[in-house]
Amino acid sequence: AMQGYLRNPLADPGLFGIAPGAALGAVLSFWTGLAQSGSVLGGWALPGFALAGAAGAMALLGLIAGRGGGVLLFTLAGMMIASLAGALMSLAISLSPTPFAMSEIVTWLMGALADRGWAEVWIAAPLTLLGIAALRLAGRSLDALTLGEAAARSLGMDPRRLQALMIAGVGL
Repeated sequence: AMQGYLRNPLADPGLFGIAPGAALGAVLSFWTGLAQSGSVLGGWALPGFALAGAAGAMALLGLIAGRGGGVLLFTLAGMMIASLAGALMSLAISLSPTPFAMSEIVTWLMGALADRGWAEVWIAAPLTLLGIAALRLAGRSLDALTLGEAAARSLGMDPRRLQALMIAGVGL
């Protein structure tokens, strides 16, 4: 969907800044110690913080690029959000309250799935399905966009609606 929207085969989820925003949220759950087993929030802290980080990045992306901004502004805003999230993750690592928290953050950022199970899948599944549904709704507009932006508008594509569907679909 992102490759079709940006008309670039190299587009990836990190380009919009939503994935780095989610990663920042997850890092903050480790940094605060709430992602550890036995904490008050239990197994909901990590996905909850990650969803909050993704939602914050989505909101920021919508605020920056949502006012009729084209694909270029959308891409640049996403890159700015990704850079900001990366810098804040580095800050969280360097100011880590304990060596254990820093180790957990780095291990998680490297892709470790230790201590994860089906409970996390069941938390993510409904949101993932909503994201897929949003991207399916964007399908016809993305198909029209392959003809160029002017031709897509003449075929009835609403750029603001498509942008909102892309933010929601990629974010979820």
